[in-house]
Amino acid sequence: MDILRTVATATLATALLFGAGSPAFAADEDTSGPYVSIELEPLIPGGAYDFSAWVTDESAVDRVEWWIDGKLRSTAASFRYTFTGASRTVDVLFNAWDSVGNLTTYTGEMELDTQAPEVEWVTPRNGAIIPGGNLTSTIIAVDDVSGEVGAGMKGGSRVEPGTEFTSRTAAGPEGKRQVVWTVWDEVGNTTVARRTVTVDRTAPKVAFSKAPKNKAKVKGKVAITASASDKNGVAKVQLLVNGKAVATDTKAAYKFTLNTAKYGKTIKVQLRAYDKAGNLRKTTTRTWTKKK
Repeated sequence: MDILRTVATATLATALLFGAGSPAFAADEDTSGPYVSIELEPLIPGGAYDFSAWVTDESAVDRVEWWIDGKLRSTAASFRYTFTGASRTVDVLFNAWDSVGNLTTYTGEMELDTQAPEVEWVTPRNGAIIPGGNLTSTIIAVDDVSGEVGAGMKGGSRVEPGTEFTSRTAAGPEGKRQVVWTVWDEVGNTTVARRTVTVDRTAPKVAFSKAPKNKAKVKGKVAITASASDKNGVAKVQLLVNGKAVATDTKAAYKFTLNTAKYGKTIKVQLRAYDKAGNLRKTTTRTWTKKK
């Protein structure tokens, strides 16, 4: 959006400054103030803004005034003013007098937006451990002045205005990487949100520590202990019986008790471990036979 719009051309400015009018026009017949035309942008960022007015009169234009935020800022047809400070409603007052003293007043408002969008939430969280493949990230951002914001994720896609955005990109190689979002409001104020995550493509190690061997004969309640490790941490270990998870332990050492009375003559047992990225690994299956 080009907010430095110049409405009056050099010719119009010349007409204003020299008060061009009809020389045959009698002063006592002029009872109307100058014609004034001004266009203001309804929403502007901080920084320089060009104000311009088109002013004509049947007699001649004598003088003009620009009042911005309650203070006299210029007596020229066009001028540049630099806005600073907090977001606010800017009051604009323009006065124009003709050569016989008639006055025309224009008033207007503009919303000054110097505030960048606020990021409320980003996933993955900072320090998260994620698997390989695709990295999906969501950001929620708001802007109190403009209302709508747009966003884009570095390496991902640019997304349309809204309040919640989701984008996807390749997770990349194993190790640390940054998730970088840029969020912008309607006038171009931006906020950059960065989150550092760890890409983990390697499944954890898992094994039986204490348990009956493969092809063992069992009865009653059987104690099972598992060992599991991962460079980024183990999330949980599960006991699988006949292909279904029957117990979960999240703390090492991982211990389970299997009541063989609940199962048939042949019992197939496995361990399954998940790391904090969601990668998983299973042990080989041990087949046990119930004692009579």
